[in-house]
Amino acid sequence: MSENEPSGRQRALLDLGGWPVRRDLLTAERAVLMAAAWRAGARNVAELARVADVSRDVVYADLRSQGIEPTDAEQKKEPPMPRTASPLTARARLRQELARVFADDRGLGLLVEFNGRPDMTKQGKDLQYARAGALIALHGRDRSAAVFAEYATQRQRAADMPRLTKWDDLVLGSRPLPAWTRDVHGYLCDVCGESFPSLVLLEENEDVACKRCARDVVGAEPGNAVRPLWSPWSRHLFQYPGHWEREEQAKPESELVERLPDGGERRWAIGEAGAFTQETSGLPGVDVSVQRLGGPDYDDPAFYIEGRTEHAGRAYSFAVTFTYDGQPQPFEVRPYGWRFSSGEIQEVAATPSSPVEYTDVYEMLDAMLVGLYAPDGEGEGR
Repeated sequence: MSENEPSGRQRALLDLGGWPVRRDLLTAERAVLMAAAWRAGARNVAELARVADVSRDVVYADLRSQGIEPTDAEQKKEPPMPRTASPLTARARLRQELARVFADDRGLGLLVEFNGRPDMTKQGKDLQYARAGALIALHGRDRSAAVFAEYATQRQRAADMPRLTKWDDLVLGSRPLPAWTRDVHGYLCDVCGESFPSLVLLEENEDVACKRCARDVVGAEPGNAVRPLWSPWSRHLFQYPGHWEREEQAKPESELVERLPDGGERRWAIGEAGAFTQETSGLPGVDVSVQRLGGPDYDDPAFYIEGRTEHAGRAYSFAVTFTYDGQPQPFEVRPYGWRFSSGEIQEVAATPSSPVEYTDVYEMLDAMLVGLYAPDGEGEGR
């Protein structure tokens, strides 16, 4: 396990910390996450209550529903489970990548004096857009928007944002997003329940509210009572409108359709292959030349893609292989889909370079994007 990889206890608490934004949808999940955090070594009931944003009584009830008696001295003394090198869930890995992509982003200028983000260069903005697009293509809009909302909420808790002096200093619209552009995972006002592109945090009770509700309904004073939610430059990419009547989506967002010799068809959830196919890729100027299904047998398929991506005169060729994972991720109903197995990239330049092989799709995508969006004179082979 690398030094930067979170421990089992930290991963469990990160998963638990995402609960507040889903409490009204998945009641059973909270108890499962609570028990997982306890078994991973988080034995402080007050800490569990704070992270999950619930009362201590709820923590006791959740743990007991999972066969844990938190007042039992012997259970509390039980040592934490040993750390293992088991892979992160898709949501945990996505949250880890979001933290890396947005590590240096102080947040959009929701205050008038900071509006426009003068602290970010055009190259920095373009690279953030490209990285965000790649993550969305890997995970789909639904999971990406849900995990981003959790990450943004956690990020805001630690954000050092400038204080307001008057409401006119705040660049926030008071009109909710219409139904066709709403974001079911995003910034929902705790007072009116509508969806907004940005909100403010009420520090007395840590609720979030739109500008109208904070000012006119709650009656909060701008001085030291509120601050704007953290929101990065590419915030609007992480929006997902959901489904009418909030029905569960069992069908994948994107599918690969295989035409069979007998005239039938077989459908595959696109999964991580979505970052490389012509129709779904978030890579700039992508051009797919080969897309081939194969594998040792019908029940053990493989998917192979070749292509290139180009931006501002720089280009990379890529070749990637995927295996199929038909199992859903925890708390999801859709199959995961095509999972990255291996790949290689090669810069397309006047001076030939050797291909570089990867077994981590995030590292491979980032190597291409950093090269494509590097300032003039810093790209490989230039």
